[in-house]
Amino acid sequence: MLNVKGQEVTGQWDIALRDIDFAIGLDANGDGDINWGEVSARHTDIAAWALGRLTLTRGTDCTLRVAEHLVDSHTDGAYAVLRLAGSCPSGTQPLAVGYRLSSFNGARRWAGVDSFRSALTEVLWVVTAFTVAHSITLSLAALEIIELPSRLVESAIAASVALAAANNL
Repeated sequence: MLNVKGQEVTGQWDIALRDIDFAIGLDANGDGDINWGEVSARHTDIAAWALGRLTLTRGTDCTLRVAEHLVDSHTDGAYAVLRLAGSCPSGTQPLAVGYRLSSFNGARRWAGVDSFRSALTEVLWVVTAFTVAHSITLSLAALEIIELPSRLVESAIAASVALAAANNL
């Protein structure tokens, strides 16, 4: 979550402690449990690691720093909560955010949308394309125009689910 008011930028970034532990190692005593002492001892390293994977631009790069470190519990485990502060150049260019937390998913980039309508249009286009594609493939299978071995189809479905999950990460 980011808030931009003029040149001032504030926000919060929650990152799973297990991801940070995998990247830089937080479990100092090796007991399999990451405690507050282990996290607080590595605040500087966590901030450097996280900010090295986050870019914020408005025409040119914005400056960011971690203003506060917290830990929160989410449904899937403990998260480092990084409160961010910084500044961006003033201007009319849209704010763009890029991040990468792991090497397998590459960099992600988002830019703000002009309106709710444009975001809704994009979502509806994706949902419609997905529905049409599935309708076509189901029709071809039901009419026995195309017959594929179930092992191949089930493997393709599993692969698409895994890719969608990796994309969400």
